[in-house]
Amino acid sequence: MIDDGNGFVWLSGNFGLERIAVDELKALKQRKTKVIHARLFGASDGMANAETNGGIFPCVWQMKDGSIWFPTVKGIAIVQPWSIHDNLTDVNIHIQAISFGNEQHAPTHNISVNAGIYNIEI
Repeated sequence: MIDDGNGFVWLSGNFGLERIAVDELKALKQRKTKVIHARLFGASDGMANAETNGGIFPCVWQMKDGSIWFPTVKGIAIVQPWSIHDNLTDVNIHIQAISFGNEQHAPTHNISVNAGIYNIEI
């Protein structure tokens, strides 16, 4: 985990890089919230491979210019935190069906997914 100096921390793992706001982590620690929002960066964001947990040391490095370098199984992923701008425009999403546990559910139902379910399709 590394602090980017712009109000976020970055974590690496099997599915890519996650960015979490430091303020949300502080609120969680102070028990002011039970929810944090993370943004996952992966192949769709330009990474050659999203897997960043290859047992390589160091697992992250911050350069003098502020860029953050993560080793992946297909080379280095370089993050320039100052260049990431979140699109805060609402997206109009229409869910047609949700499937898990070998069952399909209508999106109008009150849906609850039990622990241990890992294959969910929306």
